Amino acid sequence: MSSDTPAPLGRHEGSIDLTALLEQFGSREILDQVIDEYLQEYPGMLEDVGRAVNRRDAASLASSAHKFKGAVALFGDERAVFPVASLEQAGRTNNLGHVDALYARLTVEVERLSSELRDLVRAGNGVRPCS
Repeated sequence: MSSDTPAPLGRHEGSIDLTALLEQFGSREILDQVIDEYLQEYPGMLEDVGRAVNRRDAASLASSAHKFKGAVALFGDERAVFPVASLEQAGRTNNLGHVDALYARLTVEVERLSSELRDLVRAGNGVRPCS
């Protein structure tokens, strides 16, 4: 597909299901607003989770991971949801043995998701739902 050709509806390159997101949010304008808000807020939420991991603060980890999980889950990307849900559970159960590896995986997956979301917003002018 050339760079001038709009991406088809359905899965945007990567793991984002554009059709499902448009159904969930009702319009491209609202979806783009949600994405913009997420892209502004996720670095701080990721930092909060990282701080809790570094301090081995189970209660803060459970709380910050729960909040971040809600934001990530909006986009239906299980590869990004899994590590943050696992971190939330680790905090809830005070089982912190694998949190460094989970946080490293979360960072990679969230950066990938965020890159895909930025690409989706950039490509948005040519992508419209079917009537």
